Amino acid sequence: MQAVSSLAAVVSLYAIFRGLRQMERGTTERAKREDARHAEAMEALRQQGETLRAVSKCLETVIERTAPGRTEQAPM
Repeated sequence: MQAVSSLAAVVSLYAIFRGLRQMERGTTERAKREDARHAEAMEALRQQGETLRAVSKCLETVIERTAPGRTEQAPM
């Protein structure tokens, strides 16, 4: 009877250990996925920033070309 209890304890410990290992693997995989998602988001933000700078430069050019000269007055 004592052997059965010991066996049950060993099996329980093994199941606990195996569950902890699976949790550790899951955490590691999840962290890798989140790192990849973060990198993608940061790249998208970088590209948006570049686009906004280009648009801003274009708007500045349009304003410079369409602004009245110093001797002219702006229409009201």
